[in-house]
Amino acid sequence: MAFDLTSDLPVACTLSAAELRARGEDVVAPLFARVQHVQELPDGYQFAFPAEADGVRDLLDFILSERACCPFFTFQLTFDSPHESVWLSLRGGESVKEFVAASFAELDMPLARAAAAASAQ
Repeated sequence: MAFDLTSDLPVACTLSAAELRARGEDVVAPLFARVQHVQELPDGYQFAFPAEADGVRDLLDFILSERACCPFFTFQLTFDSPHESVWLSLRGGESVKEFVAASFAELDMPLARAAAAASAQ
């Protein structure tokens, strides 16, 4: 079964600038500091995280809160065998890729450089 991962929803977070900045510093930056690998997708990015139970819970909490303020994202968690990493996919189209890259750049995260490098290839 194929799914259309794009939508007609505008790519705009519903958080205020202050809320977005606080969420980035308090939640997004610490979570994404654990990324082991980033892979560019045609319609977003895929991030590998360690597969420990607490980290997976953090990823699920992230998804549950993000879907409330960023309904344009399509989220996917994948546990490839032998379950050493869990992959988080943030997808939704070219504008979603730009949004993710810009968000990481704003937080001045090392991941921003990895995402920019992946986009340049």
